[in-house]
Amino acid sequence: MAFLGKGEEMFISWKMPSCEVRVGDEVEMYGIVRTGFDALKGARFITSIFRPVCSNTINLAEGWAKKNADGNLKGSIWKSKGINQHLLRDLGYWMAHIQGNALREVELLKGFFGLLASTPIHNDNEADTILAHSYPLTTDISGYYPNELRDKKAETIEAYNSAQLGIRNGIYELFAGKGIAITPDYWGMLNATSEYFCHYQPSKRPIAESVMFGGRQKNIMNMVTTLSEMTR
Repeated sequence: MAFLGKGEEMFISWKMPSCEVRVGDEVEMYGIVRTGFDALKGARFITSIFRPVCSNTINLAEGWAKKNADGNLKGSIWKSKGINQHLLRDLGYWMAHIQGNALREVELLKGFFGLLASTPIHNDNEADTILAHSYPLTTDISGYYPNELRDKKAETIEAYNSAQLGIRNGIYELFAGKGIAITPDYWGMLNATSEYFCHYQPSKRPIAESVMFGGRQKNIMNMVTTLSEMTR
């Protein structure tokens, strides 16, 4: 269990059963419950191959307890009708419920990963098609803008397309031979994508949270969506 930022979010993670996609290629799975305390983000459940790690801010919880109770978490506040007196029991119910759902999701993922591993990519054209579908370029619409804003819009579009091409090229280089144990199939393309965003795409900031919940996670999911559509 850990807190993010200044305590506005918390997550609980636990190890799920692993699955072997192919002989010697085992995927570790983790269940994650993430919840917000800032009235902006609700609770959500995630199953991922990435295990979240961050600095523990338990001092924030202890500070709140000292302020609202007697230091032993037994103050008058706990006798209020608005307080659930069976939080520990109910948490057990919820975690058992979540674990059951997570186990079913792992089985679905195991089937999906197996399908990817059995779908070959025969040539560079097929690889290019997958990458172009996952990271498409945007159309230059700067000609529709007023003259005073046209150049800036064109620069923005050019920068975006350049970044997309950089992603494509980076993933392809790993898929084509620079990656770690990459196989010539959809599973290999997914692993090349994960390797690129987790280890190769430049960043000025720590990438762990971005891989779990931010832009890198969304970019990886773009590839997952493409491969899912192409294997239907």
